Amino acid sequence: MAFVGIEFHEKDGGGLALVRKEWVTPRKTEVVWPPYKNQEKYYKALKNNEAPDESTWCIYKISKQYFEVDDYDKALKKLKAAELTSDVQSNVEDEENKRPKRNHIAKKKLYDDTSDEELFERPPVIRKPKFSNNRNIIDYDQQNIKTSQRKTLEPISIDERELISTPPITDVPSNNLKIIALLQQISEQNKQILKYISKQDSVSSSVNQPEIPVTLPLKKEEDLNILENFLIEQTNSFALSSYLSTLGGRDTTSLTNNILKRCLTNELASAYSFRGKGKKRAFTDLSLKNVVVGAVKKKNPQTTERDIEYHIKVWLKHSPQRNKAEQDKVRKKNEAL
Repeated sequence: MAFVGIEFHEKDGGGLALVRKEWVTPRKTEVVWPPYKNQEKYYKALKNNEAPDESTWCIYKISKQYFEVDDYDKALKKLKAAELTSDVQSNVEDEENKRPKRNHIAKKKLYDDTSDEELFERPPVIRKPKFSNNRNIIDYDQQNIKTSQRKTLEPISIDERELISTPPITDVPSNNLKIIALLQQISEQNKQILKYISKQDSVSSSVNQPEIPVTLPLKKEEDLNILENFLIEQTNSFALSSYLSTLGGRDTTSLTNNILKRCLTNELASAYSFRGKGKKRAFTDLSLKNVVVGAVKKKNPQTTERDIEYHIKVWLKHSPQRNKAEQDKVRKKNEAL
């Protein structure tokens, strides 16, 4: 953590000052300056090596750097010596150039070691610095160099056949032409992806119900037993699962409910619970349960088997209420007739 004696550029009012090395840009042509007008606050920032703040610190040009030392007291002494040296050199140059002798005014200092309460004048504000996101050191000169020496985009290899249908574009910078060509390539790729997805959806929706020995939804226990014998064959089980996966649903819950509704009537489902309890039989022992789980996972691969089984439990649990509501609706309809 070193202290540096600098001389401000004449455009910024001139004068000598003591600053931290970290406040000087890498090319030593500019320095950032804290916003304090009180010397005590400035000394505190100087000794504590306060980091520059983008919102309050300003930037000034430097015409010369005199010294760099690690000790604060030595830095003050060297700054005084630099002030005298600067004055002597100015007088010598005047004599060598045979110019009329003039009264030389000592360069002003931006600090005063005799009183910490006095206000000191700063150079006029030039501009706010731009800070790096990854460090406190401000590289103003490097930013300018990078801006002026910014590299152009590398050529992009694109099949000319992909651009045949595009009208020619003239009077456009070459870099813009490359960007436009890349966007056209991306657009064509998106069209192909959408076409593929549409094709997959059409294939999925075109799956017909396989030939099974019973009619869905199942109404009687005897029909369920016949279906269970049919599903022993793995090919039959896979075909029915593929068909049921196309029934659709906005989420896993609705998809599971739609599949179960397609397979069982509420009257038959009322005789089952998921694991079987009391007089109710266990749905989990049926091959149909595996078909339902497989159909949901085929449509929503990210869904776990445990989640699907939970939705089956809930649907079976409420099947007696749904069955009663259906019977009441039929009874009221018959009474109205």
